[in-house]
Amino acid sequence: MKCIVAGTTNPAKLAAVRTLVASCADVVEPPIPGQPEFDEAGSTVAEIAAAKASVWSHWLAAHDIWLPVIVTDGGLTIPALADRWDPTRTRRFAGEDLSPLDLAHALVERASGLHGTDRRIGWIEVAAIARPDGDTTTYSAESPAGMLATSVRPDDLRGSDGFWVPALWLCPEFGMKRLIDLTDEERSRRPDHWDRLGAAIRADLCVD
Repeated sequence: MKCIVAGTTNPAKLAAVRTLVASCADVVEPPIPGQPEFDEAGSTVAEIAAAKASVWSHWLAAHDIWLPVIVTDGGLTIPALADRWDPTRTRRFAGEDLSPLDLAHALVERASGLHGTDRRIGWIEVAAIARPDGDTTTYSAESPAGMLATSVRPDDLRGSDGFWVPALWLCPEFGMKRLIDLTDEERSRRPDHWDRLGAAIRADLCVD
């Protein structure tokens, strides 16, 4: 089976990446301590993911590690906010190093003027695989549309693993139930961006 390095040191992100390539490749943590530095500059989520993957690939090669590396990056979309919202800055739109709870409160405040269908939201997730020969392939997928909650439940975000948006995501297909509250059975009936992204990646990797 192929071996691929996950370009992340976040345990939750590592677990998510492993589900993307399950049965097609063994995903390993970065085999050396630390991680490369990169500037998350780019006009789209796809550009940032590809740039991160390339930086990781060069960093691994500099340490004589010649394996492909996979990086994921995602962003929340809020069409009604137009130029007042940038999906590439989802995790730092209100400032650097804020807690998930602080980000949730800041987003509810920023969207306080939106009502009805203007509170529609989405998520785009991109995976980029950079190979030692310099070739980089990107894959993208979008989630089913949701609605943005008007309030924060602080207990939902205590001890958060960094994924804070599900605490504010209302699922129309489940009677406006919050995404974080869905049962395993309900989640299995909701093909989200991770499911769609994984299917696209595996279609390539399993025959590569």
